[in-house]
Amino acid sequence: HFAAQAVMSGAMNVCVAGGVEVMSKVPIGANIMDGLKAGHGLPFDASGIAENFPGQPLGSQFEGAEL
Repeated sequence: HFAAQAVMSGAMNVCVAGGVEVMSKVPIGANIMDGLKAGHGLPFDASGIAENFPGQPLGSQFEGAEL
C-alpha cells in the first residue's frame, strides 16, 4: 500500500514491496464449513462452476498447488 502511494504521488519512481499472509490460525476447510452452515452447499457440487467451465474437472487446492 505504501509503495503504491509513493509511486502514485511521484515521490518514488520504483518501489519494492512485499507481504506476508499467516494462515496458521485458520483450519483447512474452514471456508467450506462456513459455506455449508450458510446453506451454500459444497463447492465441488457447484452447478454454476460446471456451467461456466464445461468439461473442466473440479480439483482441490492441494492438487492445484502441485501443478
